[in-house]
Amino acid sequence: VLTAKHVDYYRIDGTVLKTEDRQVMMDKFNAQGKGCPNVFLLTTEVGGLGVNLTGADRAIIFDPSWSLADDQAVDRIYRIGQK
Repeated sequence: VLTAKHVDYYRIDGTVLKTEDRQVMMDKFNAQGKGCPNVFLLTTEVGGLGVNLTGADRAIIFDPSWSLADDQAVDRIYRIGQK
């Protein structure tokens, strides 16, 4: 859907294998620089891999597993004053 609407995005899933590649995407997303996608798609389970998206201000849980990981993902985004 995002591609059809010409919306740029980052995505972390099983196709991104290198830690360095993931970190580059997260750093660019958090900086919100010119030309940086403002959508980041990932699963809630990637939180255990050191994902820190301080540039995010919304979480949309699609196809939730209703697990603690879903709740933690939302709580971390809405944490006031997160650094």
